[in-house]
Amino acid sequence: MREIERANLASRAYEQLRASLMAGEFEPGERLTLRMLSDRLGTSQTPIREALMQLVAERALTVEPGRSPRVPNLTLSRFLELRDIRVALETLAARNAVAHANPELLRDLRKVHDRMMRAKIARNFKDTLALNRAFHFRLYRAAGQETLLSMIEALWVQTGPFLNFLYPGPPLSESGHHMHEDVLRGLKDGDADLVAEAIRKDIVQGGAAILDHLTDTEAV
Repeated sequence: MREIERANLASRAYEQLRASLMAGEFEPGERLTLRMLSDRLGTSQTPIREALMQLVAERALTVEPGRSPRVPNLTLSRFLELRDIRVALETLAARNAVAHANPELLRDLRKVHDRMMRAKIARNFKDTLALNRAFHFRLYRAAGQETLLSMIEALWVQTGPFLNFLYPGPPLSESGHHMHEDVLRGLKDGDADLVAEAIRKDIVQGGAAILDHLTDTEAV
């Protein structure tokens, strides 16, 4: 029973840390100490250690001998590789979600997007990132393809911390257009091409600040 309890705690710690990475709650280069994470998650260090090692094995974290695991610093070439794979997989999931669109999905996505925009206008960037993730994965889950969803999640775990380079950007007005609006319109109209193209633009154009940052960093 003790082994089962330990495994459950490690599994919960893993899921929480994985979700935090996807939402950009940790920043590139940040070291994740057992004490800090134990205080944050309210659990002992043993399950956290196991969760961290699993994330290291998945390349979500890196570790050096005698040091705490840290969020990796992404190279430009690695970012472009991950971005292109994201475009391929996420547009596929978005396109397939259109066939399962219903009023409940549209209501959920509208609610999350409106909350995200309010957070962005208020320059509450941590909430903006978390709500952006919620929007995308509510859409992708609607496709009903668990293998595809898990592959997308693995990519977000690796790229999530770099979403922090998107903010702070210039102040946004309430009238500013967002690609999520095209997603919602395409779902309502049953237009899979529009939904897929909106997701592609959201990834590519939305990640332009990350691309600029990495380009400038490697040029130094």
